[in-house]
Amino acid sequence: MNLAIPVCGQDIALVFDDADCLLLIKTEEKVFHKKERLRCAGSSMIERANQLRYLGVNLLICGAVSRPLQRMIEASGINIIPFVRGNAMEIFEAYSRNSLDDQRFFLPGRRILPNERICKGPQGRFRNRRGRKSCI
Repeated sequence: MNLAIPVCGQDIALVFDDADCLLLIKTEEKVFHKKERLRCAGSSMIERANQLRYLGVNLLICGAVSRPLQRMIEASGINIIPFVRGNAMEIFEAYSRNSLDDQRFFLPGRRILPNERICKGPQGRFRNRRGRKSCI
């Protein structure tokens, strides 16, 4: 499996749309096999989605990601775990141990609802007509 994490230094980039580098981690049964640091291709959403597909990425773990880019990536068959923050290798270790749901890895405002949907919280852009927060 190929896992990609957009990075800034050693940490996950806060916004995938603006990230400069990708950490590509190749795993076998969630065990670290090889890692490689690459420059993100271009600045357009299409170029970023195509790069992930070209690299054979199966899973993207990232911070914030725009809705259109998220849809393009998911349409390519790539799974996404968004709204994550922290040191990239700590995030990978947490993912390997199935403990990525630890709140210290959540971007502010992120929470998991009982039906496993992600809620952006009060600062989220998507609201219903009455101004209440809505979840995606």
